[in-house]
Order: sequence, then C-alpha cells, then structure tokens
Amino acid sequence: LRASDGSLLYRGRGDAQVQLRGFRVEPGEVAAVLARHPAVSQAVVLARQRSADGLAGDLVLTAYFVPERSSEELEARQELRQWLARHLPPYMLPAVFVQLDALPLTSQGKLDVRALPDPWEEEEQASAPSSSHLPPQGALEQVLAQAWAEALQVPRVGRDDSFFDLGGHSLLALQVLTWVRETFEVELPIRQLFEQPTVAGLARALRRERGEAVETDAEALLEILSLSDDEVAAELEEEVPR
Repeated sequence: LRASDGSLLYRGRGDAQVQLRGFRVEPGEVAAVLARHPAVSQAVVLARQRSADGLAGDLVLTAYFVPERSSEELEARQELRQWLARHLPPYMLPAVFVQLDALPLTSQGKLDVRALPDPWEEEEQASAPSSSHLPPQGALEQVLAQAWAEALQVPRVGRDDSFFDLGGHSLLALQVLTWVRETFEVELPIRQLFEQPTVAGLARALRRERGEAVETDAEALLEILSLSDDEVAAELEEEVPR
C-alpha cells in the first residue's frame, strides 16, 4: 500500500498462512481436503490458541465442520482424522474437531469467526470423566496411559480416550512414538496414532510387532515406576559391585 507521500506501507500477509511448530500451513488447504469427505457438507479450519487456565497457549489447527444432512452422525474426530491423515502430512492435521449444525454467518453472508464456539470447551466436555471411562487393562496399557498423561499434562487417560481429544497434536505424537521406540524397541509410523489414537489401539500395534514380550517389558517397567526414589537408589546400590 502506498501512502500519500509516496512511501510504502506494509499491511501484513495477504493470505491466511500460519507457522505451526516450524511448518508453514495454509488452513484453507486443510479445509478444502476436509470438505471432500463424503459426509462433510461444509468445513473451515482456523489456527487458534489453546487456552490453559485462562492463559494463551500453543497455536493449533481447529476444524469446524457441518455434516451432510443425509449422512448418519459421524464418529467425527476419529473418522475425519483418519481421512485427513491419508491425504495430508502430519503437521497439517487439526488438533481439534468441532461439529456444527451450520457455520455462523455475518449479515453480509461471510463466516462469523467470533460466533464460532470455543473449541476448548468442546474438548473439555468430550474428555470429561464419565461412567463410560474405561481404565487401562494390563501392564502395557497402564504404562502407555502414564506416558500419555505426562506428555498431555492430564490427570488420567482411559484405554479408549483419544490422544487428540485430550490435547495431543503432531509434535506430541512424534514425542510419544519416539518414547515408544526407545522403551520397547518398536518403530511405529506417526499415522498409527492418527488412525488408532487410543491407548488400546497403540497397545495392539505393539503386540503385533513384538508379541507377548512387550507385555513382559511393560510389567518390568511398571514395577520400576512404582518404586520411590529411595527404593531405586537402594536397588542400584545393590547392583554395584563393591
């Protein structure tokens, strides 16, 4: 833009491109792929800050979508994540999905961004404890649930809770799978978490790779995790030859 005195004024980017964890992402491209899902009528993807205790947090992609009237209610989060994971790289996948009856519009017929619901309230409701919460089963699931709870900074993780509904994103998914590789010596692709984003699903994948040996390793790790610092020090002292 040129001012009256002839100087140039910079007004910022002319597109909606954002930088997320080192990658440049165009949310409109993600929305276009999401809208191609046969059960999605309309979709919009925005970069929004995750709120935590009233404070601004990480900038993450949030997908709002309207399902086709003729379609049955989607198992939205998991089904749409699997769809997008087949068409986009992990860093372009939304962390939160919000289903709407219709996209809010202004009087001029444009998207009313301010009228979109708070995605974090949706997420809290989706992950709130309920009678359907199933605790991890077996040592392997317990170890995985503890690792997820630490990575996601949540008090507990059920065996069927979605990694992404609890606040996970592609970078945290990579960190978790790196921990899995170092702990259980199993290399899993990041798509594993996007296609089966639960503790139970990850445990099944590990058993397919290593059989019951992975459960034995988990039992040993669970026993170590249950020890206090003093007990760990005593164990190490006994192992060191005098």
